[in-house]
Amino acid sequence: MTQPAARIEVIRDSYFGTTIEDPYRWMEDRQSAEFQAWLRAQAEHARAYLDALPERAELLARISELHSASASIAGFKAAGGYVFYLKHEPQDALPKLALRPAQGGMEKILFDPNTLSGEAHTALDWYYPSRDGRYVAYGISQGGSENSTLHVLETHSGETLDLAIERVYFGGVDWREDNHSFFYQRLPMLASNAPITDYYNDACMYLHRLDEDVHSDLPVFGRGINPLVEMAREDAPYLSTSALSDWVIGRVEHGDRRELTVYAVLRAQLNERETCPWQKIADIEDEVTDFAFTGDTIYLLTHKGAPRYKVLATSLREPDLARASVIVPESEAVIEALLAAGDSLLTLDLAGGNARMRHVHVSSGEIAPVALPFEGTIREWIHDEANGVVFFKMESWFVAPRAYRYATGSGHIEDSGLIPSSPLDVNAMEVHEVFAPAQDGTQIPLSIMHKKGLT
Repeated sequence: MTQPAARIEVIRDSYFGTTIEDPYRWMEDRQSAEFQAWLRAQAEHARAYLDALPERAELLARISELHSASASIAGFKAAGGYVFYLKHEPQDALPKLALRPAQGGMEKILFDPNTLSGEAHTALDWYYPSRDGRYVAYGISQGGSENSTLHVLETHSGETLDLAIERVYFGGVDWREDNHSFFYQRLPMLASNAPITDYYNDACMYLHRLDEDVHSDLPVFGRGINPLVEMAREDAPYLSTSALSDWVIGRVEHGDRRELTVYAVLRAQLNERETCPWQKIADIEDEVTDFAFTGDTIYLLTHKGAPRYKVLATSLREPDLARASVIVPESEAVIEALLAAGDSLLTLDLAGGNARMRHVHVSSGEIAPVALPFEGTIREWIHDEANGVVFFKMESWFVAPRAYRYATGSGHIEDSGLIPSSPLDVNAMEVHEVFAPAQDGTQIPLSIMHKKGLT
């Protein structure tokens, strides 16, 4: 069985004195008859090879059995006494949006893209519930383009409002305290002759009120709006608010860099968008990758001078990183994220490949480990600001994903019941978490999985 060969035609380009050879430049014309014929031949070759494998049919049947064993539930958010999530059932091509009372109750499907018809499928890209859980802003796009159009639905009736905002590619929705307005990020309309490299440039945060026309939405945070906010064309702005604070945090992401630029302003002052007194809290050189805030305090996760990260705290009224308090010092565990819930600050850590969680009592400064249900990975975590409850999704090599409810006040953790138990039986397997030394002595975490009883 001979694999189809691709024609070689070397094209040479010179960049700053260096010559680069490209033997397959002709493939850039993906619609050409030659490329399409080569692509089909490759697919037919792979299909013939795979179909001839004697173990394939049995292996495929087992994989299909495992894949269809239970629904996949992810993308949790909590608001208004409800937990929202994305549910992907084995028979569905796409996940659908659902909610369930946080204390347990019947599931309700809010939006199912599998029921929509058209030449291309319609995918649910993202969603954000209002603080009281009454509304959900969500983005849908056609054919996997991720070029989202923003819609809003009412959770009790399931009805979609007469609202459609285009070019809301990344969502970035943050509902305000009135539960009737929200900030959202939107890309500008490009001219027909604009280069494709401009597509993601000049994103801006807008404010929309549900009872007003979209065309009256004004930009509130972005490039060129306020002289105190510095932003490049390719930067991505976001806004964050909290029921636990009177402040609005402006976050600027710089391409693929994890380091953020962070601004803050009092919520009441944001109305004067061109003159509101934004304060810069941190910039790229401060190496801040995450933050959480409550009251007049902001907590910053930084790796500046701390390769495994540390957490600083500074005042939002008088920010000063040079004199910021170290709330969580660097340790053996790598701090990956922060979450503020009531009087508590939580850190999500990584130690030897496994997740750890620590509870920081903000008033006393005491740091205590949270006793997790088992050794594994925390895929996502969210908090319900109203009652200081945190939901987190956890799994391991041989424990199917579970969603737990953690009450930060009492320290109690319980299975929320949001994810049904898996019917798969893995009791015949076991795992050993060990460390293997590299040539320079560095201890590398290693997971060894096998059937029980093997030497």
